[in-house]
Amino acid sequence: MGREEKINLQGTVYWTLKWSPQQLIKFFEKKKDKLFLKPEYIEIIKYQDIAGQDFLMLTEEKLMQYGLKGGPATRIVQFVKEIKGEEQALQLELEKEKLKRAKDFVLRLKPKCLVFKPKRHISKLVCSQQHTTSLKHGI
Repeated sequence: MGREEKINLQGTVYWTLKWSPQQLIKFFEKKKDKLFLKPEYIEIIKYQDIAGQDFLMLTEEKLMQYGLKGGPATRIVQFVKEIKGEEQALQLELEKEKLKRAKDFVLRLKPKCLVFKPKRHISKLVCSQQHTTSLKHGI
């Protein structure tokens, strides 16, 4: 999956939740070829006044109760699962990227060498990056 596709998928579930019934119908009209949906199946969904939040909770049984045949019901429910799965996979990947960046940042800050130079009652911790931290003995 390319970087541009990831960006386009980000927030899919979030935005789908906000869809009105009209927006959902437009979505189905755009996806009718991919999902092999006949106009009468889209009309059934339109008649049921299904909004985005309803769409994400659809089951095959519910769609068949509405009057869809088993095939279209299965394809729609599978598509819902794909949307949810892509969103979860994307979120996981983004979290991994954040953790990797944080790890890289910490590793860049890690001193390459530590040298203790005792001076009477205070030691100085000196590293190669010219950072100095004072430490009292016994701490």
